Amino acid sequence: MRNRFFIVKAVSSPEVLLLVLLVSAVSIINLSWIIKDTRPLPFRDPYPEKILEFSDEISRTGFANFPRLMNRLSVGPRPPLYQLLAVPCVYTFGRTVDAMLVVNILSGVVLMLSAYGSGRLAGNRATGLLAALIVATYPPIVNLMKIARPHSILPASVALTLYLILLLIRTRKPLIFCLLGASLGIGFLIHPNFGYISPLPAVIGVLYLIFFQIPPKYPRSFRDMPRWIILKLRDPLVVRGFLPAIVLEIGRAHV
Repeated sequence: MRNRFFIVKAVSSPEVLLLVLLVSAVSIINLSWIIKDTRPLPFRDPYPEKILEFSDEISRTGFANFPRLMNRLSVGPRPPLYQLLAVPCVYTFGRTVDAMLVVNILSGVVLMLSAYGSGRLAGNRATGLLAALIVATYPPIVNLMKIARPHSILPASVALTLYLILLLIRTRKPLIFCLLGASLGIGFLIHPNFGYISPLPAVIGVLYLIFFQIPPKYPRSFRDMPRWIILKLRDPLVVRGFLPAIVLEIGRAHV
């Protein structure tokens, strides 16, 4: 009963209510724009074409040729996750580019919630609200929400990854570490440009966790520094995480 009281109190706090209001308002505005905008695409975009071709082929032949269709769904060497996410929207809301933009609206919700979570961890709830408001009104992100491309949901993937990094440093829970790994994998499946943004903060965050969050946090003295570094390098995150990854990359580079 006591836990239920704290949950109700947290949900009914002014900051959470303002966050819900902000997320709802931005989502409704984006949806209204999708409905009212009837202009044709200013250029020939391969992504909507691939999504519509894939949807039509699945409707005709079913999933018998799914592996072959997956290869055709990709645009060049880029992974097809965004296109796959847009396919159910096309089946649900119609064979239009507007239906594909529903994926962008959902990613906008993830973006604002992740920004709020990061701001709250770094400061307080007011900081989180300010972060959510900034990303919701930032002009480049607003413009990306109007385009059916993987670039449109890339900010949400990056924001979610950064939030999980901060949450991992704060809680040090294995579940959060697994979620962070999944978020990194999904980011690379959205667009290769994810690799230029999130891995470095992820590495810095995990190294900070290993060296300054897991006891002993600091060496006792300058002479104790070598023993402290060796102890940190023997941490399971290094032995079972970083070290195998480095060996794998070196092996791939020489293949």
